[in-house]
Amino acid sequence: MKINITYDSSVANAPAGFKGAVDAAVAFYESTFNAPVTLNITIGWGNLNGSAIPDGALGVSSAGDYYALSYNEMRNALWQD
Repeated sequence: MKINITYDSSVANAPAGFKGAVDAAVAFYESTFNAPVTLNITIGWGNLNGSAIPDGALGVSSAGDYYALSYNEMRNALWQD
């Protein structure tokens, strides 16, 4: 598994250690899963595509090209690997 992270400019406002924590998570997943896939993830801090996330929201996401799988389908595919 290969994970490519792109940070948008808002990450400059993230707390110290934010990028280090993301790097650690990426390293964990890349070393844990041996699948012939590449994930491209863009990360921001406090916004999504330039718009502020709603008050009280822990986070938001947006998906581009993806396969719609149920939780069980995704879990089983990862478990088989």
